[in-house]
Amino acid sequence: MSFLGKEGFVWWIGVVEDRFDPLYLGRCKVRILGWHTKDKAILPTKNLPWCSPIQPITSAAQTGVGISPTGVVEGSWVFGFYRDGNEGQEPMMLGTMGGIPQTIATLNQGFNDPRSDVEYIPLTLDETNTVIENKQELINVPRDPVYLPENYDGKDTGAKATILNRGEGGSNTEISTYPDARYVTRKEPTTPRLARGTKEATAHNTISSAGQFRPLDGSLYAKDLTRMTNIKRARGGSTGDDENFNEPSIQFQAIYPYNHVHQSESGHVIEIDDTPKQERLHWFHRSGTYVEMQNDGDYVTKSVGDTYNLTYHNSFEAVKNEKVSTISGGYELFVNERGVPGNDYYLKVGKQGNAIIEAQTGNILLNAGRNNIILNAGEIQTNFSKNVATSTSEDYTISSRNYFSTATGNTEISTDGKLSLKGTPINISSEGTMTATGQVFTQTFSDQSIENLQSSLLEVPSEYAKEINATFGKIKLESIDSAGTGGIELNTGLAGKASQMKFGLKGDVTLTSLLGNIETSADVGNITTTAVKGNIETTAELGDINIAATGGELTAEAKAKNVNIKAGVSVDVNGTQTVILKAGTGVYLGKDQATEPIILGKKFLENFTKHFHATGSGPSGPVENAGIYTQTLSKKVFGS
Repeated sequence: MSFLGKEGFVWWIGVVEDRFDPLYLGRCKVRILGWHTKDKAILPTKNLPWCSPIQPITSAAQTGVGISPTGVVEGSWVFGFYRDGNEGQEPMMLGTMGGIPQTIATLNQGFNDPRSDVEYIPLTLDETNTVIENKQELINVPRDPVYLPENYDGKDTGAKATILNRGEGGSNTEISTYPDARYVTRKEPTTPRLARGTKEATAHNTISSAGQFRPLDGSLYAKDLTRMTNIKRARGGSTGDDENFNEPSIQFQAIYPYNHVHQSESGHVIEIDDTPKQERLHWFHRSGTYVEMQNDGDYVTKSVGDTYNLTYHNSFEAVKNEKVSTISGGYELFVNERGVPGNDYYLKVGKQGNAIIEAQTGNILLNAGRNNIILNAGEIQTNFSKNVATSTSEDYTISSRNYFSTATGNTEISTDGKLSLKGTPINISSEGTMTATGQVFTQTFSDQSIENLQSSLLEVPSEYAKEINATFGKIKLESIDSAGTGGIELNTGLAGKASQMKFGLKGDVTLTSLLGNIETSADVGNITTTAVKGNIETTAELGDINIAATGGELTAEAKAKNVNIKAGVSVDVNGTQTVILKAGTGVYLGKDQATEPIILGKKFLENFTKHFHATGSGPSGPVENAGIYTQTLSKKVFGS
């Protein structure tokens, strides 16, 4: 008996026609030269024996451990041997053989790609590992990797990449056979074009039937078609325009045999490029999504679809220079989704750097719910081109060393409750009119209340620099502590020296005019000046004191003490009818102490006209001319 290991080694060459192994062992149906007929009518594909693959020593080939025993496709030329020797029923595949295709695959003929005349049925297993035949025609193997509705220009196209399933110039449903017609017409070797590199420079460009210019290799075409350019940065340049950045250009400059390529039938690519000074690592998906480590160490990752980056535990990222992110859509960041205390969002900018948040046309919202928003800074500056609105249902507190608020227009503070201003001191300044309106206006000061009207003579708005008007009710000025430190003073002139009215300590009332007159007038009613215990003093050092009662009486009375009227020059008392001086004891005239009493004029004249003198002959008679003496009586003093 002849078999492998006992001088029974029988080798062969054949073409794969079926790779859908119902046992999922990587077996293929291979039509073997010299053993199987070329005529499929005599020996159909389904009657060919299953050929088992020999896997490399790097694959465990055991209980799901190792490398998938798949790789060949329909039309692949394979080399192998028969495990059963000359029996020829147990073929084994050792490897594949490339070449330079000379003709396009002939349909319905053996030793060719059979997919054009074979209905392929993909196989699956049920729960009992029984093969289930899906009554669905196998989707053809695509050759062109990707197509986008339009080139990416920095804007969202609104659609993901469209995956094409077609051959050269074919429709989306047409099967793409092996060998590709493009390889046949150009007499290209079956080695992946990326592996051949720059040695096949003329083979990298072609014009498709659709008139599109593209590299023959699908990955280069997809990367060129979807390359993103003119991506705006957030920070503006020196000219005020945004500085843009681009997706790195294609750096493919591979030279055979340095580029080690694994390319799948649909267009997926893995490159390990060892080309001197052009070393790269490239992992490419036929949709255009790829990861590439370029020759200068740059790391490029790109997804033409959605990207998910999931980490179950911690994630660390360190960038030694800048990090630029441009997002065409929205951006969401959710920190502390579990609600654990201490899981804060912490953003820190180092020394000499700024934290800038800019919304070009939208709003910037800070929402802390019912909690606090705290700003700690050496200085806070705010500039607004429109209105500023602050609304709160609870207290609004501003605490600072100094607080400045400036408005080029109007400033209005409105409250439905109490409005309080507290300060040490409080300064209120207005270059125009200042108006305070309210039902009750109360001012309370613990020490002093000082009001200065500093307008010049040309700036006095009316006859009065200050007016206090009460439509109804009284106006009250009161100093409660009049016996101690209080009092009321009304002054005019420089430093208040022209005239003064003082309501002072212990109830003293002083009315003083240093330069002018003091006039007290009541056209209809009375003028009453009363001092219950103290004195009432009216003094004019340089001028006159005029007291007049036009229609009524003028009464000066001191019930307990004296009434003193003093003048530096003279005192004039005038009455159109009668001036009466009444005193209980006497009326005195004098320069200083007024020690000289005024005689009773009528009584004196009566006694004078009746008096007589003693003579040697007895008493004399009365004065004969006594009538002339009556003319000496002053009606201003004594009456008629």
